[in-house]
Amino acid sequence: MSSKAMVILALAALSQACASTNVPSFEESKSIVVTEEDEKQLWSEADSLESKLGESRIFYDDPGLEAYLNMVLEKVLPPNLKVLNKRPRIKVVKNPLLNAFTMPNGLLCLHSGFLVRVETEDQLATVISHELVHFSSRHTLKQARDTTNKTSATRIGVVLSCFCGWCSGWRPCRAKPY
Repeated sequence: MSSKAMVILALAALSQACASTNVPSFEESKSIVVTEEDEKQLWSEADSLESKLGESRIFYDDPGLEAYLNMVLEKVLPPNLKVLNKRPRIKVVKNPLLNAFTMPNGLLCLHSGFLVRVETEDQLATVISHELVHFSSRHTLKQARDTTNKTSATRIGVVLSCFCGWCSGWRPCRAKPY
């Protein structure tokens, strides 16, 4: 392999480290304002999905239940998350599975199947806290960036493989069919 190809390969490897997934959590950052474009896009997509889910009637319409769940959320919510312009909140999804998930815009969704199986408020608070950590640690943003980085690295690898093959004398027209 030529020295030029080695330099290109080294630069490609280094470029993988450029797009950082080291995102501070909302607790660590001095500002709780979402300013980065990719995160704004995630929040916008989550807002849109939340709206569509609401229109689909997949959420339980029980203000009393939501008030209780959000009261439990308030008990475990760190003070710095209480100043967000879009505070975390809970909705119940009509689904018999034992599950819960969090969207990047702070919507915590608890499946009705989970609520049927919960026995104490402490169990409920534990799951809410767990989901809240996904939001406050910005896990969706980190995962999206990690996916972007891996996709970029794969594309670079494909281009480099073609380049290295070309440098070594391989040509598609000379390749023998199986």
